[in-house]
Amino acid sequence: MRKPVTPRLRVAIYGRTATPSSASLDLQVVCCTEAARKNGWRIVAIYLDDGCAGAGLEGRVGFFEMMSAAVERKFDVLLVDRIDRIARDLSLNTSVSEVLERHGVAVATASPATLSSIRRTFIGSIGSIALSQQIDAYRRPQRRQGTLAGALQ
Repeated sequence: MRKPVTPRLRVAIYGRTATPSSASLDLQVVCCTEAARKNGWRIVAIYLDDGCAGAGLEGRVGFFEMMSAAVERKFDVLLVDRIDRIARDLSLNTSVSEVLERHGVAVATASPATLSSIRRTFIGSIGSIALSQQIDAYRRPQRRQGTLAGALQ
């Protein structure tokens, strides 16, 4: 009896440098190619933006080509060397990741950190900040009245 063949995931690689540097882009592609090979993924496209800042989307032709292909479901996984290759701006990075996920495209990094671990860390940090603000709001009246031990006047 033959074992059923599991289709290999189609992966697209995206690389970006803020300053023109083909060596840095080449290294990103090499790292991603190795990660794809280790995972048994089939590389179907490589999108590159050389000399494009990660703070915004201006001039990022490779990025827009990649997003169009994602919407058309031409690949299953977007593979980047590091998550900041998508965008350095956290809200932009999150928005792009959500759009990709809505179209059934997972985001993976060649580095050991996964997007889910990064999200868990970020959400935990936000939760800690919110708790700190809640405690501060509770203690504010006591500070004003001078009844909170250790409060600065």
